[in-house]
Amino acid sequence: MSSIVFVKATDLTCRCAEITMHPKAQAALRVITSTFHEDLTLSRMAKDLQLSKSRFSHLLSTEVGMSPMKMVRMLRLQKAAVLLRETLLSIKEIAATIGYKQSCHFMRDFKKVYGTTPSQYRLSNSNVAHMQDEPSIQ
Repeated sequence: MSSIVFVKATDLTCRCAEITMHPKAQAALRVITSTFHEDLTLSRMAKDLQLSKSRFSHLLSTEVGMSPMKMVRMLRLQKAAVLLRETLLSIKEIAATIGYKQSCHFMRDFKKVYGTTPSQYRLSNSNVAHMQDEPSIQ
């Protein structure tokens, strides 16, 4: 086992912790954080690491404190929040960019976690909303 630094996010609060983690769990985290926007399934992630689905799920739940799919959803929604604040992409484009096949599922999950719709979140937190009104310089 080796020591890595991992940002553990729970209930919208992040804290950094130095933890000793199983090498397969480290590999799983690398896979999830680099491919969360793809069509990930528990079967695919477990197969990539040569683990059974139950072993993979148990390993991540034990090492990180959340299931693999919850981690994927959390990473997707965190990326969505950044895109909502920093881009003018439509809600549908953001949903597709972060790996949701249907924007209605994205909007439901976003509201469940952030307590507001993606559109309302953008209005309240956008760093680029003012850009829509500014003339472009050519």
